[in-house]
Amino acid sequence: MLLRPLLYVKILFLCIILNAKCIAQDIIDTTSHFKVVQLASGVFACIHEFGGEGICNSGVINMGNYTVVIDPFMSPKAAVELLQWIEYNSLPPVKYVINTHYHNDHVRGNQVFNQNVDIVSTRKTAELIASEEPKAIAAESNYAPDLCARFSAMKSGFKGDTLDRSFLVLKMMQPYFCTLQRSKDEILTRTPNLIFETKMIIGESRKLEIIDMGEGHTPSDVVVYLPEEGILFAADLVTGDFHPYLPDGNPESWIEILTEMLKWPIKWVVPGHGYVGQINLIQSTSNYISDLLDTTYNLDINSNMDNEDFNMTIPNTYINWWLDQFYLDNVKFVFTRRTEKK
Repeated sequence: MLLRPLLYVKILFLCIILNAKCIAQDIIDTTSHFKVVQLASGVFACIHEFGGEGICNSGVINMGNYTVVIDPFMSPKAAVELLQWIEYNSLPPVKYVINTHYHNDHVRGNQVFNQNVDIVSTRKTAELIASEEPKAIAAESNYAPDLCARFSAMKSGFKGDTLDRSFLVLKMMQPYFCTLQRSKDEILTRTPNLIFETKMIIGESRKLEIIDMGEGHTPSDVVVYLPEEGILFAADLVTGDFHPYLPDGNPESWIEILTEMLKWPIKWVVPGHGYVGQINLIQSTSNYISDLLDTTYNLDINSNMDNEDFNMTIPNTYINWWLDQFYLDNVKFVFTRRTEKK
């Protein structure tokens, strides 16, 4: 997800994963930072463990002679643990790391891989990582220490059921901001070196497609698809009962992307955030964006979005989705685009 300094106080970032629903497949391993779900022989979804520093979901694919990693987490510490898991389970050496888009939670683990490993992305994503990461790290050094301390205090002082949703949010936010607090001293931005256009196909014993879907969640979004197994690593184009974050992308083209993906033979979908599911995750994400567009287009064009009293009621369908504060930010973003086009 994208770090925007002006929004950090009121937004609980989409990169927080709360495993509120059962994962579709069995969990075969749990580490400090992620749970491992096996989707097929040699294909693993690494789901962010709440309380850990992975933040996004990652993927590991055994290609026979080498291993592919998808989105190597936000924290180098979590990425190191991912590498250790790969080595412990005797998978082949990592050859490719794929950055599906430029948001910090999907790319900061790049730095832990040796220089023989190719970091793969579109040209646009590589450019955005190079230009935006220094700005994000500089901003984090200003605000993250205070928020790390604040969430640490709230978490340690919590009096109540630790299975309660409010505590789980604290459990997510505290490591997120404390990880950002270390970014200035810890992060050595590594930009992708292997650039592809439209589609990159790799593999002999199994086929893996890296597909540029264009502008959706961000100006450039990639998915990783294994057509023979019917497994899609959809990154942040799809969420598992999380409010998707719209203001860094194009909602209309995002819906078109999801509509196209619904035509593909898919058995399992790994979202960028949330639980592993099936094709219904693609449909529910598309429905959310479509419903939000309809709601926003029905607003009075003279509505004052800057009024502190302005609020929106979240539809019942999405009332239990995580990070519900995104809903208002998404509405404001779509409304502003609408008024600017007038």
